[in-house]
Amino acid sequence: MDRAYALLGAIRPGYNAWIVPDSNLELGNGGWMQITNYIITGALLLAFAIGMRRALRTERGSTWGPILLGIYGLTFIIIGFILPDPELGYPPGASSARTIHGTIHILFGLLQFTSLLVACFVQARRDAALGRRGWSWYSVATGLLVAASYIAFVLTAKLLDGGPTGLIERIGLIVSGCWVALLAIRLMRKKGLIA
Repeated sequence: MDRAYALLGAIRPGYNAWIVPDSNLELGNGGWMQITNYIITGALLLAFAIGMRRALRTERGSTWGPILLGIYGLTFIIIGFILPDPELGYPPGASSARTIHGTIHILFGLLQFTSLLVACFVQARRDAALGRRGWSWYSVATGLLVAASYIAFVLTAKLLDGGPTGLIERIGLIVSGCWVALLAIRLMRKKGLIA
């Protein structure tokens, strides 16, 4: 996903990745590419949540970790279908008036970050109980960074009329994407699927 929206942002006229959130790539000509990106990302995250549940079975964190990551994946699918309102000058010339579908998009974005944040803490607790202190601290740090990036994203968009809103959002997305990828690698190693 990270590479997809970086590429999409680079080829879209008038799009400034420093300021504009990645969701706005769903709007205008070529918006279908970001919509597709979100839906595929969500489907892959849902598949991962199911695989995680099967891999952990009855172990600690085997219920809430997969449920929260499943919610996280589902929110990508939903925001793929429910488009955001134009904001921070993108698409150029579009009205930035708030609409119902734009508000719903924002609410699912909040649910997205919240479900991931809580999943990080559930995983941290699981790792701490299993004596994996380094992984536990990594999950806590990821959760805190995701929370901080979301708060900074909202405040920057509201108080600075954009500023580096897009950059702040991407920091949170990259940190969370790395966390999910490393969690998947750990689970595959546990099951002997990779060395």
